[in-house]
Amino acid sequence: MTTHHSDSHHASQVDVLLTDCATQDAGAVLGALEAAFPTRPGESLTEAVEPRPGAKHPTVWAASVDTRSHGHELGPVHLDGPLTADLSGGPRHVREVKKVLGDCFELEEQGSVSGDQEVELRVRLTEMPDH
Repeated sequence: MTTHHSDSHHASQVDVLLTDCATQDAGAVLGALEAAFPTRPGESLTEAVEPRPGAKHPTVWAASVDTRSHGHELGPVHLDGPLTADLSGGPRHVREVKKVLGDCFELEEQGSVSGDQEVELRVRLTEMPDH
């Protein structure tokens, strides 16, 4: 028996959560992902970057990346400081997002959890040396 997934859009989505970083660094990471996996016209990953005014707790930036779209190949991207990124989605799609992040930043895996059809991966991103 063959199972067909009617929602291929959701299957190709990778949820990205960024923590422990400044606004401009979150913008740099989300901008790199947006360049690599362009959204539809009028949509933007980077709209989620601005924290709420007066927020008294750490800010978490969240974005959903659709890996079906392919944009620019990227090189190193500037970061002022390190940050943590949590990726979750289908294993192949998480690998695609991890590869793009690894092309743009120094990437260190900090742990992963594999489920039946989804994987969660935590990585630490820093600026590449000599950038």
